[in-house]
Amino acid sequence: MRGSKSSIGIPLLWGFLALTLGKFLPLLELQMQALFVGWRPAQSPPPEIVIVAIDELSLAQTEKFPWQRKNYALAIDRLMQAGAKVVALDLLFVNPSIYGAEDDRKFLATLLRYQDRLVLASSYEVSASQEGKIERRLSPRDIFPQLEQKVEGFVNLPIEADGTIHRLPQLPTGEKTFVGAILHQAGVTVSPASKYINYLGRAETWVRSGQQYPFSYLLEQQNWQGILQNGQVFRDKIVLIGATAPSLQDIQPSPLGPMAGVEIHAHALATILQNRSVTFLTAPWLLLVWLFFCAYALQQIPQPQYQFAAAIILALLAVVTSFILWQTLYLFLPIGKILITTLGMGTTYLVTGVIQEQLARQKLRRTLDIYVAAPIVAEILQQPDSYYEIMAGKAIEAVVMFCDIRGFTAIAQMLPPQVLVQQLNQYLSAMVASIIAHQGTVDKFIGDAIMAEFGSPLSRGKTQDVMAGIKASLAMRLALHQLRKTWRQQGQIPFFHGIGLHFGEVIVGNIGSPQRLEYAVIGDTVNTASRIESMTKELGFDIVISETVYAIAQDKIVAVDLGQQQLRGRTTPIRLYGLVSLRGEDDSLFQAVQREWQEYRGKNFYEYSC
Repeated sequence: MRGSKSSIGIPLLWGFLALTLGKFLPLLELQMQALFVGWRPAQSPPPEIVIVAIDELSLAQTEKFPWQRKNYALAIDRLMQAGAKVVALDLLFVNPSIYGAEDDRKFLATLLRYQDRLVLASSYEVSASQEGKIERRLSPRDIFPQLEQKVEGFVNLPIEADGTIHRLPQLPTGEKTFVGAILHQAGVTVSPASKYINYLGRAETWVRSGQQYPFSYLLEQQNWQGILQNGQVFRDKIVLIGATAPSLQDIQPSPLGPMAGVEIHAHALATILQNRSVTFLTAPWLLLVWLFFCAYALQQIPQPQYQFAAAIILALLAVVTSFILWQTLYLFLPIGKILITTLGMGTTYLVTGVIQEQLARQKLRRTLDIYVAAPIVAEILQQPDSYYEIMAGKAIEAVVMFCDIRGFTAIAQMLPPQVLVQQLNQYLSAMVASIIAHQGTVDKFIGDAIMAEFGSPLSRGKTQDVMAGIKASLAMRLALHQLRKTWRQQGQIPFFHGIGLHFGEVIVGNIGSPQRLEYAVIGDTVNTASRIESMTKELGFDIVISETVYAIAQDKIVAVDLGQQQLRGRTTPIRLYGLVSLRGEDDSLFQAVQREWQEYRGKNFYEYSC
């Protein structure tokens, strides 16, 4: 039924909700932006930015950290002599050197020499006390008052609602961020819109582009001469020096995963220098126009389920459009609000249809409650047109399993009824869980025995059906082995069982009388599977499979050929196999079960070799 024209109120409702609850959606918008960055191939960083990394290699090849400050002085001297435009140290020098005043004196002399091309890191530190929060400013000018204010910038980066860094901090008037100080020293005017970082890629972007060098290369004469042979490495470049080694604990949370702080500053610089700062489009009318467009489009579709599918397509279209705008024009639509409201509208259109459909399904389910096997009900509800075909009967290929407890009659005579029922229910629950976990249908319980099928009523292909039966059998072996451990600890009699598997054609259908109908599986395959299970004790294996099962699964299992066996009620013999394990897995469980049975029986029933 085509959507009602009165449903024009739906886009208004969702628009109102989105605008009212918009303050709760920034997290989603930030996560979508991070997702977009992850989709985009890694971009090459601008050639004018180079990173000198205090990495693990540098730490391994130099003296114990923290280094003498004369090392930084040497690095600054060499970079300046190599023509660097600006050298920025993402390191805090806010305490006197542990190597003495002479070390600070030499370092200061170098700093004063290059004040017009140098930036040092400062920081705001916030700590808690009984009086409240205490803000403390840490500046290199605390120990080097001779330096001008322009040489410092704050390295603090704010953590957004999604727990990652998306933008530069907003500092009081007159203060500069670390990136702002670098741009000032480089003579670049910072645009007021340049606050959101447009990441070029994940961690080590500068490494992959060949624009990152270990700090130790600046100290070793041989490596330094090798770098200088290419005279353009540092000439007219902004050089960032910072820690990338995880042991130095300057790894920060970026939208693309953990990233060294100096790399995040490099991405921020690249965003501004390439004029790639992202602009968020937050005008409410954009969202309302989109919602009315979606409402008009959805009302042209006759069925509620198709309306919902169309809403998903529209949401995907919005994501693609937003990604293209972000990639080409650096404009970011309120995609979080768009996704929630578009899918919300589709869900709203769907609700009435779903309720009506569920009422009809409940009526049909009440009619089908007489069936034991739940998958039959599920198939009928999903494919109601096949109802009469299923009820009339049909021939299919399936794996039939029979599982029976060995010596149960004798055990039943030894145990009190309540103990027997409790232990039997514990056993059956574990076996049924293994069958259902492998998409089997529990057909019926015959006393202590279980009959199940794989591939009935729905087949996933005979190979998958056969392997499902085999895996379920192995899972039942393991489950019973674990139960026996528990029972022994509790002083209870352990159960052992035999499982028979056969694959072939069966007849499925609605069998019984008007007073009691049952969806049943009948035929020679069922009888053969039952006979195979009864042979497990005689043949000395807890799981025995027929030749038809083995023919399909032989490349995936390890089994022992038990030869031709004459089954009761059959005129011709059938070749049987004892199942050991899946191919490639060890047979320790099989061996353990064999030993347990030998110990329990006190006789050596089995001989096994592969």
